[in-house]
Amino acid sequence: MFRTASLLTIAWLSLLPGPARASEEALFDATLGAPVEQGWRRAAEESSTLEGLLEGDPAAWRIGGSTSSVNRILYTHPLPEGSLAQEAWSAEATLRVVEASAEAPRDVVLEVLDGVSQWALCFVRVRGEATIGHLTPEGSYKALGEAALADAFGTLQARYDPATSSLEVTFNGERIGTLTRDDVPPTAHAHQRRIAWGDNNAAAPADHARSEAYWQKVRFLLNPQ
Repeated sequence: MFRTASLLTIAWLSLLPGPARASEEALFDATLGAPVEQGWRRAAEESSTLEGLLEGDPAAWRIGGSTSSVNRILYTHPLPEGSLAQEAWSAEATLRVVEASAEAPRDVVLEVLDGVSQWALCFVRVRGEATIGHLTPEGSYKALGEAALADAFGTLQARYDPATSSLEVTFNGERIGTLTRDDVPPTAHAHQRRIAWGDNNAAAPADHARSEAYWQKVRFLLNPQ
């Protein structure tokens, strides 16, 4: 009798929903070639922005411009339909930033549109001083913390918690800040769900000379462990 009850209990427990498995929804890896060959869409303005694969250890995809005032190349990947606001997710990028202006905060950016908010994490480096920040609802740049962006590759990770509707931001494993939806702009349309990286500034100020970054890897996960 005891054995039968135990077997019934095990069978019942096996029917209970378990934790959702992590699902990789988007990946760019410079060792695998160009972003468009890995399923990314290229959005660009006619400009003197330069890009291309730099072979080496590690390999990286360079996005950098000259003195043009129009200076935009962005790679985007659609995210699953449904309410990302109700699911845990993470976005991360491994890169090195040589130069990027606070006057044009999306010159070097990693951003996620989840159908509600525009989580745009921006990298700024001017005259050796480097920070990581975000785009505010007013469209300006606000720094979260300092980061060693130029001398070596580093990994930025953003993890969304649906229980608190907040985004925890870390760099090389160290927490640099937490954002809520009040800290970032809303999406223009409820159907916008995508991850994007690169240079998303199409009209840099006249005194902004250039931006330059080297992207090694970009990844988006649903239900990260």
